[in-house]
Amino acid sequence: MKFPRRKFWIYTTIIFFISWIGLGYYFSIQVTGARPSAYPAILSIDTYSVAQVNIKSSDSLKLNAWLSGTNKNEIVILMPGIGANSSMMTERAAIYLHEGFSVLLPDFRATGKSEGDVISFGWNERLDLIAWYNWLQSKGYSAIAVHGCSLGAATIAYSFDSITDYSFVIMESSYDNIDHAFAHRIFDSGFNRALFWPAYFFTEQKINANMNQLSPVDRMHLYKGPVLYLSGDKEKQIPSEEMQNIFTAIGSANKSLHIFKGAAHEDFFHYDADEYKNVLSGFLKSQASTL
Repeated sequence: MKFPRRKFWIYTTIIFFISWIGLGYYFSIQVTGARPSAYPAILSIDTYSVAQVNIKSSDSLKLNAWLSGTNKNEIVILMPGIGANSSMMTERAAIYLHEGFSVLLPDFRATGKSEGDVISFGWNERLDLIAWYNWLQSKGYSAIAVHGCSLGAATIAYSFDSITDYSFVIMESSYDNIDHAFAHRIFDSGFNRALFWPAYFFTEQKINANMNQLSPVDRMHLYKGPVLYLSGDKEKQIPSEEMQNIFTAIGSANKSLHIFKGAAHEDFFHYDADEYKNVLSGFLKSQASTL
């Protein structure tokens, strides 16, 4: 007895639809899932003592960070990439400490030792940055700078809606919009937003935001202060034209771009520590008279 063709197509369509929805839901869980880590505490960064501090975000999450340095006025907030934590920013922190700055190394929500269940590509993480910024101001710091890597860099862009008076900004490898971020990191090629509608739908529910809002490039014009942007010329996740979109959109006349030759989407400090230190120190010295 032959299986009726009409039923075959009905069942095939139903299975495809269920799989389509299911895969979209699974994808949303994978990209937004919390990444806590019980990394060991440290007492110092080089010769500078470290204190653990905790505050609450505006949406009542307990946030964890390390605070170090003796400068009571100038401080840099160092924000890692997705899934990373405070312990992964200590090498950068050491550069700033030696240059005379204090440093704050936060764990983003849902990462490290901070509370939270959802990672949101920098969107809700901006609330963490704003909370730390306000806390530092309450402690008397008047020159607050920010330095972010990947997700941390996107977080800086989203914070420009609320804060535009950072003493300086350093961004490493921010995506320009969420479509490109998903296309290059997950789907690689042949990306079609309509085809991946379930993934977008479930992700929007998890992060409580419309995906059209997730566009760092649209906020870069809001900041007018000193900016250093770092990128690698072999980044597949952020091709050169998208990097250029971000850099061109920066609203400051005091902006500079440094490209690490041969570097992919990776930790540029580990790629070439000497080059990294020279570029960062050179930028800080060039801005010394304005800070």
